[in-house]
Amino acid sequence: MPELASSIVVAAVNVEEVCVLKIVSYDLERKNAVARETDGGIFWKTSLFTPEVGAADAPMAFGVDSSPLRVTRPHFHTADQFQVFFKGECRLGAHAVTPYTAHYTIDSAHK
Repeated sequence: MPELASSIVVAAVNVEEVCVLKIVSYDLERKNAVARETDGGIFWKTSLFTPEVGAADAPMAFGVDSSPLRVTRPHFHTADQFQVFFKGECRLGAHAVTPYTAHYTIDSAHK
């Protein structure tokens, strides 16, 4: 029997007027994490849900592992997305972020 993952991410999606749940294991997906270095520190970003080409209202979600005390400065995103922080303590501007914090960003360029 396969080992159960310890970190699960769930998103409710409205697809043609029907609510659909998407479930993904962060533990299984994090092998595809990409390291990114910013002037505020290093973090590892794992794609959890990405919309298919042409899917307007599909969910987008990323898992984040952060180096300690990393600070993310204000910026904007070009798509609505969930960011779930799994490891490391950091800051989003003035807001403290600890493991298992979920952050939702809105496509500020088009709203």
